[in-house]
Amino acid sequence: MLTEVFSRHSADCPHRNNRYYKRCRCRKWIAFIGMRKRVSAGTRSWEQAERKARALSDDSRPLSQTVGEAARLFIEDKEQQDGSEVGPPSFVGS
Repeated sequence: MLTEVFSRHSADCPHRNNRYYKRCRCRKWIAFIGMRKRVSAGTRSWEQAERKARALSDDSRPLSQTVGEAARLFIEDKEQQDGSEVGPPSFVGS
């Protein structure tokens, strides 16, 4: 997944009309290209934001899960905690 870094300039920043200006101390954000998703880079440094963006774009985990995937992970976690199988009420004890 491709990412890009951009600045969310403060109202009084002289570079507020250029979201790709790198040298101001405004907050940096990361946008996922092709998706309507943005996350804070948690920094005001363009270089640190680019490092975080590269790490996120290299990450193979999806940004969101399906309900089925979340349910499967929840059941696996509960089974590891108790040591017993977990399932819908109609299957318990079968």
